[in-house]
Amino acid sequence: MATNNFKPFATGTGANVTSQADWEALAALLTGFQSGKASSAQVNKALRQATFIAAALAQYTADKSGQNVLDDGDISGFVAKMHSAFGADFQPLDAMLTALASLNTVNLQFPVFNGPKKHNPRHGDKPVAGVAVKIHCGGYAKFAYSRAG
Repeated sequence: MATNNFKPFATGTGANVTSQADWEALAALLTGFQSGKASSAQVNKALRQATFIAAALAQYTADKSGQNVLDDGDISGFVAKMHSAFGADFQPLDAMLTALASLNTVNLQFPVFNGPKKHNPRHGDKPVAGVAVKIHCGGYAKFAYSRAG
């Protein structure tokens, strides 16, 4: 299992952090803390928000890439690992979309209704049993359907 050196700060129950409502009303959100003393709860809140996201992104990267995410200051190395992690999730989708884009027409059939018969003035008393979907690719997408049943 890959190692993640990035850990969240002040995430325990009862952590000394400013409430979310007070945090959102804090003037220092726009200007930063000015000279003088900032409350420890305010500083802890700022640290928690930054470290929570950093830790989550680092853990995702370590889990998906299988590579260690170390606190070594190597930004380009981390970006490469993130790219690898995102590729693990999105490469199959990209391959599927590429394959679909290369097709001229795709015909799909799937059921949309298989319950009891309902009165339908356009179709008598026949239930709608399925829909045939045709997707035209090649630079544009056009969806056409026809009822079956």
